[in-house]
Amino acid sequence: MVTDPHGSWRGFVDAVVGLRVATFMPQVIEGSDAETVVPLGAEAREAALAELESVLDLAKDAGLVDPAVTAGEFQIGLAIITRPLPAVTAGFIPDTSEWLVDVYLRGIRPSAG
Repeated sequence: MVTDPHGSWRGFVDAVVGLRVATFMPQVIEGSDAETVVPLGAEAREAALAELESVLDLAKDAGLVDPAVTAGEFQIGLAIITRPLPAVTAGFIPDTSEWLVDVYLRGIRPSAG
């Protein structure tokens, strides 16, 4: 039983962001097309999305994620906002990634009305 859904959810998201998948994925798939890449990782991606769906269900039950958000949407959205920007950008706005994750998590919460 989760006693702190807010803290657990944020801890989970921070752990996923910490994997820095968005950093190396472009290099892995650069120059490939969907017909080549998708079948190679389809089984692993489906298994990962099923696990993510379980975590999302807990967050949805706690009112932290809108019920309409799918595991795929969550995963791609998080990957996009955590993709590293050029180093010069970090000089202009420190902690941009953390700020974007905060904005993203607020944006996927259920609407108030």
